[in-house]
Amino acid sequence: MASIESLGEYTTQGTEEEDLNYAMRLSCAFVFSMAMNTATLLKLLDIISRAGMGAYLSAEEIASQLPTKNPQAAQMVDRILRLLASYSVVTCTNSVNKLDGDNNSTNWLYGLAPISKYFLNSEGNTSLAPPMQLLHCKAFMDTWYGLEDAVLEGGVPFNRVHEMHVYEYTAKFPQSNELFNKAMINLTRLLMENILDKYKGFKNVKELVDVGGGLGLTLQMITSKYPNIKAINFDLPQVIQDAPPYSGVQYISGDMFTKVPKGEAILLKNCYAALPDDGKIIVIELLVPETVDTNEETRITFQLDLIMLVQFADGKERSRSQYESLATKAGFSGLKLECHIGNFWVMEIYK
Repeated sequence: MASIESLGEYTTQGTEEEDLNYAMRLSCAFVFSMAMNTATLLKLLDIISRAGMGAYLSAEEIASQLPTKNPQAAQMVDRILRLLASYSVVTCTNSVNKLDGDNNSTNWLYGLAPISKYFLNSEGNTSLAPPMQLLHCKAFMDTWYGLEDAVLEGGVPFNRVHEMHVYEYTAKFPQSNELFNKAMINLTRLLMENILDKYKGFKNVKELVDVGGGLGLTLQMITSKYPNIKAINFDLPQVIQDAPPYSGVQYISGDMFTKVPKGEAILLKNCYAALPDDGKIIVIELLVPETVDTNEETRITFQLDLIMLVQFADGKERSRSQYESLATKAGFSGLKLECHIGNFWVMEIYK
């Protein structure tokens, strides 16, 4: 039997008809993510949210708040939202659908679902909308058209399509760089808020280096809770130049593959020489499972692994055994899984 979970996921072999329906949905799976991205760009969920807790709005009411004079906007919004409702991203009233002639509009009302909060895109709200918009921007979407040739001929799909690597691209195109930074800021906030609630490994740290720390938000959040830490944010010059000044965070530019600043604890791998004897590396990463499953954690891990594949040279997510192998080859004595937050693990690697 096919699963009847709210997301409509198919987990076991069904009847011939169920198999066909699932296969057809997979063949146009891009439609859902593109509709989701459009909803975040138009801020459709934010419009519903502004109506108040528990509010339900019609597509006409939602479209009336968009900056458009398009007479078809309401029925287009309705068709987007009913797809999202079928995936439980929004809720929908159960009133009988009454099609309005050829306009294909309905009298359904739409409200927020529990998952909606992650896609609210208003200023100041921590959201998955900016990461989604980054992954669906033309520069990143075009990359996927290079995957087939990369499999057959080698190379990095992003580099093949754009004739430069990701960080060259973001340095060359400020709008892309802004989109990238905004996505990373939101992902960092979502992840670190949960990590700081659960992980206690920063408590006795005096010096902390974040290798590839981006704009320094991770260290700002850590030092806000642990102000005794001397924090160093280490990243490429073109990244550091856009970083805001955070109290207690020192910025050092450089290439992590050449030299890493010394510190008591370092966020990343392969930094053996920079650590004192009692130091540790703190790794916050996904872990590729040792077996293939059909649960959400496995799927998102494999999806993010493919994103790494198409964007970065040698980019990939790793399994626990692969991290242990990296640590051993670099001279470290051991690796310990400290805690699990969502799809991410916090690992400590010791000298």
